[in-house]
Amino acid sequence: ATESPITHEFYVLPVEKRATASAESNVYTGPGENYYAVSEGLAISSGQDIGFYGKVSDWAMVSVPVDGGNTVGYVRLSSAPADLSLKNLNFDKEAFKLYSTAVLMDAPGNKGALKLQVPAGTEVTVLAEIKELGLVYVEIPSGVDGKPVRGFIPRDALGV
Repeated sequence: ATESPITHEFYVLPVEKRATASAESNVYTGPGENYYAVSEGLAISSGQDIGFYGKVSDWAMVSVPVDGGNTVGYVRLSSAPADLSLKNLNFDKEAFKLYSTAVLMDAPGNKGALKLQVPAGTEVTVLAEIKELGLVYVEIPSGVDGKPVRGFIPRDALGV
């Protein structure tokens, strides 16, 4: 009998909600100060217009304007406006080894600040995907400087 190929379906990243930040916060690639910081000293300011995707524990996943593009990261949940309803992000946590070398970026597209070369064979945890862009949102536990890092890679790099 011929086995049909398995089609992986991942959690789909929700569309961001634009809102005004209510407090300052540093921006990290994952939900916590133990994660790699997107760019040294990157922070949001109170009153800044940013995109909110949802929340993970005490952290909000956001899109922040940087150098003509955006960076996707996490800020303290207390930075979200009180009247903004954020859903929990129910990420997948599926482990893969990269099938091919990929470039991890902190934003969908080429407009982010972080571009990290990730060799084939690297262990990644797939959290979500943006189907229309052919990207998956992953965490690399080995990360940068011993800190885990989250970002976007082409789905093709998974070989699924």
